[in-house]
Parts: sequence; structure tokens; C-alpha cells
Amino acid sequence: DSTSVKGTGINGATVTITIGSNTYTGTVSGGEYTITIPKQAAGTVITAKQSLNSQTSNSVNTTVTQGELAAPVINTVTTDDTTVTGTGMKGAVVTVTINNQDYTGLVDDNGAYSITIDKQPAGTIITAKQEINAKTSTNATTTVTQGTVTPPVVNPVTTDDTIVTGTGMKGATVKLAIGGIDYTGLVNENGTYAIAILKQPVGTIITATETLGGTTSAATIATVTQGTVAAPTINSLTTADTIVRGTGITGAVVTITIGSNTYTGTVTAGEYAITIPNQPVGTVVSAKQTLNNKTSGSVNTTVTQGAIAAPTINGVTTDSATVTGTGLAGATVTVTIGSTPYTGTVAANGSYSITIPKQAFGTAITVKQTLNNKTSA
Repeated sequence: DSTSVKGTGINGATVTITIGSNTYTGTVSGGEYTITIPKQAAGTVITAKQSLNSQTSNSVNTTVTQGELAAPVINTVTTDDTTVTGTGMKGAVVTVTINNQDYTGLVDDNGAYSITIDKQPAGTIITAKQEINAKTSTNATTTVTQGTVTPPVVNPVTTDDTIVTGTGMKGATVKLAIGGIDYTGLVNENGTYAIAILKQPVGTIITATETLGGTTSAATIATVTQGTVAAPTINSLTTADTIVRGTGITGAVVTITIGSNTYTGTVTAGEYAITIPNQPVGTVVSAKQTLNNKTSGSVNTTVTQGAIAAPTINGVTTDSATVTGTGLAGATVTVTIGSTPYTGTVAANGSYSITIPKQAFGTAITVKQTLNNKTSA
């Protein structure tokens, strides 16, 4: 540390200090001298002699010893770092202490050191001291700060979901920004999080960030996709119907399937109406709906008999022993004369012929037909 050489001599004598090839001079006054020199490294040999009246003394020597050691400089350490770096005195041994564990390294010729450590969590206290020539400095101290915070992972989110899940950095606070509303949650010890949200429509943007140690990550962007699509409803159908009706999700495309044929339409205001040909009794009609590339299961209905028109009846005379006419193929025709019924079946060609006794002029005859438990007028 010294920047001067001091000693005693003969008043008026000139003292010459020699350090290597350099000399520095001063005069003894009051029996003492003080001569300014640059700071010298420990171990440097300094010689002194004095001259008076053309006479020069022998030399005396001293060796520079180590003065006070300043604490080394310790650079900022973050949670990302696996080295502690800084500056110190050339050749000094730097000791870094973390949680009572020591790590050591040398200060190089440029006055720098770099010591390998394990990554440390934010808030960890690190001390560093240096030692050279049996002298030890005081400690320099730094606190580990948060390094890079990676964006969280967001698992797929559908229109069904009321919880957003994903992974992040342990202890971080995850924030989800959805339509101007923020939802937050913590990453647990397993590195996962689960945050409750309201159900969102398809296409909703979710922006996720995480904050740890006062540092916030870049954003992860997720888009809500279509979840489960419920099956539509389908109203009952009869043989008279030419339109299939029901309810569904507005905007969905409903597909009606009858045998190998399909008919489609779009749900408007929660309802659909799709034109089909008349179908016979017992036909199975199925309906499903598709929205945002997701398709529901199917619902079915079976066609029942619709209204039946009255059969026709041909003229009957007092000579006739049959009642004839036309009706629905397979229908049962009932001819009523007075209180007596007579029945027959409509043939495949749509005609019927039912035997009756000959009737007197003016007798009233009524005819009706029944098919699939439906009876005409």
C-alpha cells in the first residue's frame, strides 16, 4: 500500500532509494527522510544509501510486504449462471462461499477470475474474498437475481374447458389474459399449473406469461379450439312429411342420413329444416351436426304412418255382389252396410274388391281403410 519510503539518516545527507533499475532521492531533515515511490508488489527489494560530503554509505535493504487487501469485485450472478466472475489482485486466490460451501479460483494476469458453481435460486447470498501473501481481504457480497424466465407451456384448450393447464418454472406466477380479463395461478413443485377460467368460444386468443423473481417471460399464445359437439334433436316424422326439423347449435351443419342418401342444412337461430322425399313407415332417419370440424354423434327417429285419405268406392247397384275401389296398398278396407262390416285388403296395384250380399235400392254403404294403425275418414 505504501507510496513513500521512510527512514532515518544524517541531517543534510542525500538518501538514494533503488528499486530495480529506478532510483528516487530525498534529503534527511531532522534526522528523518521521506521519499515518494510508486506502490510496489510484495517481495520487491528496496535498497537505501546516503551520501554526505562526497562520502557514500553502504546500502541497507527492505522487502515489500503485503499491505491491506481490498475485497475482490464480484459481478452480478443470476439464476442462469454457472460461474461467478469478477476482478481481484493478480495471483490472489479467490474463495466464493455459497451456503457454507467454498469454491476457489485464481486471479489471472489480467486481474480477472472465473469460478464454476452450481446454478443457484434467486435470493441466494454469495460472498467472495481473496488471499495473497498471507493476507486475506474482507468479503464482497452479492445476491443471486432472477435470470431468464421461459414462457409457460399451455396445453390445448377447447370450448369445453373451464381449466387451463400447462407447465412452467417452479414457483412462478402464470397469468392468462383472455379478452381483457386476467386469470392467475402458481406453478407447483411438479412444474405444472391449473387455472380456472370461463368457457370460451372457438378462436378465442389466450396469452400466457409467467413471472418469477420480478422477471416476466415472453408470451405464449394459444387459440381455443372446438370441443365436444352435442348431437342435434330430430322431430318425429310421418309418411306425410317432406321436411326434417329439429334443434342444434347455431351455425352448425346438420346432415340427415336416410339409407345411403344424405341431405344437409345449416342451423339458424338454434333450429334447422331440411327437405327430404316422403318416406315409408319404418324408415330410420338419422341426424348429426358438424361445427368447426367437430362432428357430434347421431340421433335417430323412425318414420310413422301419417294421415290416410279415404279410399275410393265405385258405383254399387242392386245387381252387385262386390264393392270395389282403390286405396293404399296393404291397407285393410272396411265396408259397412247398416251395422254389418265386410273387410278386405288393398292389392299391390292399389285396388280392392270385397264381397257383399246384393243390396236393395237406396242402401247406404260406407268405406274406410286402415294402415299402420291409422284409419281414414
